[in-house]
Amino acid sequence: MAKSKLFFFSALAPPTRARAEELELPLCIPFWHITLWNISFIYNLRKPMNKAIYSQTHKGIIEKLKQARIATGLDQKEAGKLLGKTQSYVSKIESGQRRVDVVQLKSFAKIYKKPLNFFID
Repeated sequence: MAKSKLFFFSALAPPTRARAEELELPLCIPFWHITLWNISFIYNLRKPMNKAIYSQTHKGIIEKLKQARIATGLDQKEAGKLLGKTQSYVSKIESGQRRVDVVQLKSFAKIYKKPLNFFID
């Protein structure tokens, strides 16, 4: 009895006729042979990736933002006013509910009178 070979190919790059013949694969699979298990391999389904907002690095950055604000003697309302934003904007960033990008981080560094690398190191 010959051993059967199991190969999976992407739906976008099916095997060529020569490769299929070499591997002794059918060129076409009848629809009644396709199961959800087969489809998951075709589309390479996997767990969703962790979001960067919940990473340790992000938590460290927002903790330093909070420390810098307190060190400068500002409350969230005053910091928001200097940024041209609301108090809830600052609160959501410091609580981790909202992501902070480099441009926003630069604005925070300016009003807190800290170098940009203070928040990253």
